[in-house]
Amino acid sequence: MSEKKVSRSSFWVKLLRTVAYLAIICGCLMSLIIGCVMIFGADADHRTTGILVGIAIIVIGIVCNLLAASGIMVFLDMASDLRIIRGHVEADK
Repeated sequence: MSEKKVSRSSFWVKLLRTVAYLAIICGCLMSLIIGCVMIFGADADHRTTGILVGIAIIVIGIVCNLLAASGIMVFLDMASDLRIIRGHVEADK
């Protein structure tokens, strides 16, 4: 029964890790697309403002996305470590 729990938790960790990687990719692409729309869609009168806002959207979006995904990864690593510790404790009994 213990092995069934390990395989289920391992499945969820792998699934969430995959979702985090997909979130990184989608979030970075979304930031890039929105930033480029701001840069290339700015009026001629406000071209400099559009460029600065577009670059800020790209940079801030990518940084926030990477920070959020790294937070998920930290919790997933903690879950893996906890599973290993639980295995050692059960083996000692």
